[in-house]
Amino acid sequence: FLEKEIFTMNSKTKGIFQILLILLVTAAMGVVAYTGIGAGKRGSAQNIRLGLDLAGGVSVTYEATKENPTAQEMSDTVYKMQKRVENESTEASVYQEGSNRVTVDVPDVEDPQAVLDKLGKAGALEFGYYTEPLGEIQWEIGDSTKNVLGYECVMATANYHGRDWSVWFSPEIPMQEGPWKLTGLPGLILEATESTGQHGFVATGLESSNQIIYPIYPYPQYDKMSRKDILRQMRNYRDNGTHMNAAATGMSFGKDHVKNEEEVRIDFLETDYR
Repeated sequence: FLEKEIFTMNSKTKGIFQILLILLVTAAMGVVAYTGIGAGKRGSAQNIRLGLDLAGGVSVTYEATKENPTAQEMSDTVYKMQKRVENESTEASVYQEGSNRVTVDVPDVEDPQAVLDKLGKAGALEFGYYTEPLGEIQWEIGDSTKNVLGYECVMATANYHGRDWSVWFSPEIPMQEGPWKLTGLPGLILEATESTGQHGFVATGLESSNQIIYPIYPYPQYDKMSRKDILRQMRNYRDNGTHMNAAATGMSFGKDHVKNEEEVRIDFLETDYR
């Protein structure tokens, strides 16, 4: 009987202490939630990062259209998406789900549709690249010759991506290279002009070099686009850049320059994007 009574009293005492402990912990958590800890008020309710369900925003999941994408391709996609949303919110997060899905969470944004449009637009931040085959220029070699840098050169003509080119190549230098994309002749191109006179190249000297040629940008981290799409976006930015920068930053940069007739005629090296 005594042992049982003692057991009962101890159980009651233990229960009272547990209740008091719970009340104390709850009160302490309430104080921390209201005031926080330290000068930075860490842990206070005002510093809790709200999720999408509380703060509002955008959450979208993309699935790769390519069957069985590689780990590198998925990593590159995550990087590209991060670059696209990093200016939208400091709370934005991009992460991979499974082997072929990427989820983008952007909380606390005023215009969710604008964010979705930005995410869905290829090359929205001009992180774009394209590839094209070599040797697609159909040259016509003529009979005219002239001297360039002391080398006997032969004229060749071709229409390439919207422009009519006349070039001078030297069979004495057996390299099928030239300025820009002008290649494919049986000799190095030393001079090139196009019919409107807007663009031209001329060699001013030749010298050998052991300098290593490094990549100019990390292309796997860019969106693969078509050549014409990139040129169209570049043209749009050239014509409306001030307005686009203002829309992107919320700042005023004045009005876009109104081009005269001569400026309107000036175009890129390739004009077939129009």
